[in-house]
Amino acid sequence: MPASLQFSAVSVQPSPLRELFRLLFDDAITAPYSVVPGGQRFLVRSPIDQESKPFEVILNWPALLRPASN
Repeated sequence: MPASLQFSAVSVQPSPLRELFRLLFDDAITAPYSVVPGGQRFLVRSPIDQESKPFEVILNWPALLRPASN
């Protein structure tokens, strides 16, 4: 969570923390993010689109490879 800093001659005052974005990952074993060396960027795992997509099953597909007889 980021915070802004306000500097004065004698102190540094942080603002309240704020959320950048919500991570939609429920894995308690591993962190859903990784910080790159140097701390300038981070990578976040995100779930793939859960919308189901139709697929086809072709039975007897070798018959489709044979030339058609007239």
